[in-house]
Amino acid sequence: MDTYTTRQYSQTLEHASKSVRDKKDIVLATVAIDGYELRYASKRLQDDKDVVLAALTRENYDLATASEEQRSDKEFVLKVMEKIWHTLSCASERLQSDKELINSAKEQCWFEFAYANQELCSNREFVLEAIRQKWFDFEFASEELRNDRALVFAAVEKDGSALYYASDELKNDKGIILRSIKTGNLSENTPVLKYASDELKNDKELALVALKKDPKALRYVGEALKNDKDIVLLAITQDNYTLRYAPDNLKHDKEIVAADINQDAYELNYVAEEFKSNKKIVMNALHKRGSVLEYASEELRDDKAVVLTAVLDYGSALKFASERLQNDKDVVLAAVTSYGSAIEYASKELQEDRDIILASEMNKKILLKHEKHFQEVYKENRVTIKEEHNIKEKYSDLDIKNIFPKRI
Repeated sequence: MDTYTTRQYSQTLEHASKSVRDKKDIVLATVAIDGYELRYASKRLQDDKDVVLAALTRENYDLATASEEQRSDKEFVLKVMEKIWHTLSCASERLQSDKELINSAKEQCWFEFAYANQELCSNREFVLEAIRQKWFDFEFASEELRNDRALVFAAVEKDGSALYYASDELKNDKGIILRSIKTGNLSENTPVLKYASDELKNDKELALVALKKDPKALRYVGEALKNDKDIVLLAITQDNYTLRYAPDNLKHDKEIVAADINQDAYELNYVAEEFKSNKKIVMNALHKRGSVLEYASEELRDDKAVVLTAVLDYGSALKFASERLQNDKDVVLAAVTSYGSAIEYASKELQEDRDIILASEMNKKILLKHEKHFQEVYKENRVTIKEEHNIKEKYSDLDIKNIFPKRI
């Protein structure tokens, strides 16, 4: 059949004569362009497997419009399944109970199990085998099987998130929850404790295991345990961000806050105001990151010892010092020695001071010298991540910034 004739009948079978709708070559060419044109073909050709398969090459046609005979033909449905993933939903009831067909469908798309016959979803051996291959098939198991302890064990060993589909009774089974936590496999970034019963969320032993595995589990422990200092301390030593999920009374606990700051100096931004004025806590943060001077209280930003600690680690922290200390020669000299460009945060008077200018320029020259060296090394493609870390550590007193180019 020539190209002209194909184009002529493409997407126009609805208005074609009966004789044209019954011509196999014309219909084949037409449905290959638009599968839904099959609806206008003759009854004979609508039951023709070659024609139907040609229609199925198009994404806008599926088995739903095929005849009952075709939807009950296993060989035919298997061929269709190779092209269209949601075929099982349109297959006959008999084929929706066919294990071979369902396994083929699952290879195409895991969600196809949803269309399996309920009798098959209640078949323990079949569901167990399905879970061993793809744990998320557990979602489509019958209610009775979701309460099967061995089946739930098999699912959570593959992925702790499978606990979500277990029965309420098994969500209250401590052994199941422990197994789910210890598996370490989580397709979702959600702690397993979220799916446990309210009773088990208040089990301290279980909570401690969950927190060691994932500190973010703190948000899912029972209300009673959220006020337990041991629980919160463990969570914070694992992940400082968990302080945000702690109750307000513990956010004012000095030991808890100190542990939080020890994990990450930037947490100074989130602690209660009273701790931003605590010199010991602020100094501990500044020894780790001088830049967090920004979050210290106004009083401490006017404390010479505090500001010196900050600028020696991060010269630009001079920006957050009080006006009085931005005009203090000792402080500014320490800042520009750490980072020459920090001179811009000094008072106008000290920006014109000879000693300050010399120290600033000296630092810039040293920094430029090392920057050129690093760039040359990078061009030769010889700096590893470990070497880069070592270089930064070696020259940390220079407050090296923006030297390393972004990796592509």
